Amino acid sequence: MENRASLNLKRFLIIASYMAVSAVPIAVGLFRPGVTGYKRAMLEDMVYGKAYRPFVQRQLVPIIVRAGVWILPEQLEQKLEDKFFRSTLVNKFGWPKDYAAEFVLTLGVMYVSLIAFLVVLKRFLSTFLHVPKRFLHLIVLLIGIGLPVTFAGQMYIYDFTQLLFFSLGILLLYEQKWSLFYPVYILACINKETSILLPFLFLCWKGMEIFRKSNVLHFTVQVVIGFGIYFLISYIFRNNPGGSMEWHLERNLKLSFSTLAWVRLSVLVVLIVLSVWSFSNASVFLRRGFLATLAPLLVLTLFFGYIDELRDYYEALPFTLCLCLLTVGKPFDIRAKDQI
Repeated sequence: MENRASLNLKRFLIIASYMAVSAVPIAVGLFRPGVTGYKRAMLEDMVYGKAYRPFVQRQLVPIIVRAGVWILPEQLEQKLEDKFFRSTLVNKFGWPKDYAAEFVLTLGVMYVSLIAFLVVLKRFLSTFLHVPKRFLHLIVLLIGIGLPVTFAGQMYIYDFTQLLFFSLGILLLYEQKWSLFYPVYILACINKETSILLPFLFLCWKGMEIFRKSNVLHFTVQVVIGFGIYFLISYIFRNNPGGSMEWHLERNLKLSFSTLAWVRLSVLVVLIVLSVWSFSNASVFLRRGFLATLAPLLVLTLFFGYIDELRDYYEALPFTLCLCLLTVGKPFDIRAKDQI
């Protein structure tokens, strides 16, 4: 009985820790850089399909929020608006009172997604690395606390759902659990177009084995689904202002960055060096997965994003973390598992 009580207490503390740590990036992001305010991607405009492209094309969270607003009792929605009207914090943020339910539901989706991502990240580490149990939860929680380092222009409503579904997609792809992978992949593609990197990851991982009949079939289906969803959403919002991509090459090449931007760039360089350093100790999947995600993202971000905005590289985060742990984790008995 005592052992069971101790085990239940341990589980409670772990769950509470994940919930508390997941609140940190949300809380930090609300104050700096904020969850809305960029005129091309105001939260209410993204929810209701009025934002500029490409932001409006990232539709998973808006669909969930609109569905939530639709089923929300009118009395509860009115209470939320009243609380918004009286809230000093909301007034400080400048959030519109008419979209109280949308803001609350959006933050709820982001928070739940972040908790789920940390759980998936723990599973990811356990799948590819030998990590002593006493360090495993600690590493995951530190990553959660450190996520605000990746913020720059805005904390976008689709970021944490992308971390969740892309990381889960990687795991299911590796395990070839296709009945689970494809629903996750579809949700990831609806959430953000960079999820099309998953079939590219599959191609890089399999190498010449991609020409096997089953691999060709899965690769083709993934490409068709990914680009099909992208072009369908693009067509639906074709009349929204802005282009399909925002051009930032000139800004990135000028290197006229703030001090914080240079800090973020330094963090990126250090992480890349630490990742490459452990290549010889990593499995093929980790090595090729790192290259298949980070390399395209670096190129795309150079042209269409802010090169110092680390949230643009979220799809590479699980691979980067594993490789960095192989480099710095030897004193803690962290090592790679024998895998193909």
